[in-house]
Amino acid sequence: GLVLERNLIDTTAEYRIFSEGNSSGSDPRRVGGIYNYRLADGGLSLDIDGGRNDEFSKNLKKMNMRLNDPEDRSLSLNTQIISKAEELFYTLDKEKKSFKGRSVDSLAAAVIWIACKHCMYPMKPQQLSDVTNIPIRDMAKSYHLVKKYFPCLPSVDAVTYCENFANGLGMSEKLRSYTLSCTSNILEKRLVEGRNPRTIAATAIYMINMLSKEDKKSLKEISNISDIAENTIKTCYRELFDHRNEIIPKGDGISSPDSLTK
Repeated sequence: GLVLERNLIDTTAEYRIFSEGNSSGSDPRRVGGIYNYRLADGGLSLDIDGGRNDEFSKNLKKMNMRLNDPEDRSLSLNTQIISKAEELFYTLDKEKKSFKGRSVDSLAAAVIWIACKHCMYPMKPQQLSDVTNIPIRDMAKSYHLVKKYFPCLPSVDAVTYCENFANGLGMSEKLRSYTLSCTSNILEKRLVEGRNPRTIAATAIYMINMLSKEDKKSLKEISNISDIAENTIKTCYRELFDHRNEIIPKGDGISSPDSLTK
């Protein structure tokens, strides 16, 4: 068509932004939010009657309540893991007939477990079991059922475990960098192939702590945070002892590797 007349009235936005002067950070823009896996339709539609009310929606709602339960805060799950868990649970709706007889709670716990693996966040089954009150055996069964629909699960390596263990122990930034470097050197030189990545990470932390001039962590603390027996850490330490000068970095705050005793 042909525009006969145009009258520009106002060039400013037709909505108000309150985030600049609001401590809560709310920003009621009219463009809508991101895709929300907590909702059956992703939050893309507007239904006055409340949306779908089928079994799938109820399951998603129940999982959402489980993820946002105040008791679950001890898991320290970040937004990325929760979003990934919701996405995985959403995709399982297509295969819901395969999970007959499994409770939604056990499936939700299994999905959280898998989401942690996707986000490279090591999560011990016992942690999930303690918070969700689901026996590890039931959770493991659901995990193996769910896992076959997500075959490309990334494996958590020793460096990732080392970083998480060091953070959990409250080690300084300098010591954390030493432990990560030590772990990387062990993997690069393939000195203890076949060892559990948790064991390698715990042993690297143990070696650096023995050389540390700062606040040292006991072997018991390292064993508890890594869920690896003290004797297993000592055995791996003895296997790496002859290679200590090759794997332990030199720097301020730690003694020479030659000061270690077998």
